[in-house]
Amino acid sequence: MIFKEPWLRGGEINGVVYSGCRDKTRSFREVEPDDVVAIGYDPQSGSTTRFAKDAAVVCLANKPVDGGGWNPRLVDWWKGQTPVIDTKRSDSQLKVILEMARMVNQVGVTPTVILESNQIQRALREPLIDMAREETIQLVVELSHTGVEKHDDATGIEACAADFQNGWVSLPCATPADEEKLIGFENCMLEYGTSKYYDVPIAYWKARGFLYERRFRPHLRQSIVVRQLPRYMQRHYQRMGVSELLTVVDAHTLPAREETMLR
Repeated sequence: MIFKEPWLRGGEINGVVYSGCRDKTRSFREVEPDDVVAIGYDPQSGSTTRFAKDAAVVCLANKPVDGGGWNPRLVDWWKGQTPVIDTKRSDSQLKVILEMARMVNQVGVTPTVILESNQIQRALREPLIDMAREETIQLVVELSHTGVEKHDDATGIEACAADFQNGWVSLPCATPADEEKLIGFENCMLEYGTSKYYDVPIAYWKARGFLYERRFRPHLRQSIVVRQLPRYMQRHYQRMGVSELLTVVDAHTLPAREETMLR
């Protein structure tokens, strides 16, 4: 078991007492205007179907600060077996994502939805954007090159355990309804490592990775251009904190004029 129950709910392991991550001052669906919000999505169908019994959507928020604040909060989550695209069903997978984005928009924040760059999920980008446009919902869709990275000891799903072990993440538990909803999320995280299905941990990991790279205030971030370093190595160095205040930009993706200016 990678995620320990005392880390999430409070308790003792080998004489060490953990206060847990349950936050009795917060409820689900609470977002503040200066939050950065990411929505991680793991569909039921796709290249990792053998690991996804259900589709999962996890919405996280974090408040960037000058020193690199890292106190992610669980805003909302969902898992289920529904169609990916069905405009007539409010519980279809893309509709669930849009509803979370609409909720975040209410405080003036535009969330980023993280899709994998594989063929199936990449094909969902345009339908998701079109549906958002029709419903006047603001969101940004980013393609994540996950691949084998999700199994990496340093940057994969298991690296998320530090969020819970150190009490960094805030899990809403202000009311009995919050606690009931939270228990389902906790159980999904606790099953990672003992169950072959890990849809919710993957969705958490996707959203977490996006927020972690953006934990500094924007004015402190600078851009550098890396011309030969592979993309997966760029992301690896960022997540490991090697370039804490740097946004790595691939020169091949820049417009010709902007690339010239950066030489």
